[in-house]
Amino acid sequence: MKNKGLVITLGVLVLLIISGLGFFYIASSHKTTSPVKEIPVINDAPVPSLSPDAIGFSMALAQTGQSAGHAVDINVTKLDGITGIDYEFSYIYSGDLNQGGFGHLDIKPGESEASQEIVLGTCSSGTCRYDAGVSHFKVILRVIKNDGKTYQVEKEMDL
Repeated sequence: MKNKGLVITLGVLVLLIISGLGFFYIASSHKTTSPVKEIPVINDAPVPSLSPDAIGFSMALAQTGQSAGHAVDINVTKLDGITGIDYEFSYIYSGDLNQGGFGHLDIKPGESEASQEIVLGTCSSGTCRYDAGVSHFKVILRVIKNDGKTYQVEKEMDL
C-alpha cells in the first residue's frame, strides 16, 4: 500500500511539473504586440554621390598646431542646403596596418564653413601617440541635405 501511494504521489508531481513547463513554453512563445512599429532599414539602396567640389570639400595634412604633420584637416566650404555631415575615415600606417574612425560635423544655420582635424593616432588626457609611417588616407562623407536626402562624397590622398 505504501508503494502504491508513493507511485501516485510521484505521478501527480511529474504531471504538475510537465504541465508547468508546458504552460511556460506556451506563454513564452506568444509574442506581445508593441505599440511602437519597427521601421524597416534598407541597406541595399545605393547612396547618390557628389563630387568633392560640389560641397567645397578639401583635405590636407595639418601644418599648424600640436598635431602638425600628424593629422589631416578636412574642410567643407559650400554648406548651403546641408544640415549635417557624418564622416568615416581610414588610413594605412607602418606598412600594412589599418586604422580608422568616424565622426560628425554639426552644421548650424548661417555657417559658411565646417572643419575638423583628424589625428593620425590616439590622444588621451592631452597626450597623443601618433601612428608612424602613414601612407594613405581615405575619407567618406555622408552629407545630409535640408530635404532629408543623403549623399556621399569620397576623397583619398597619399601622405
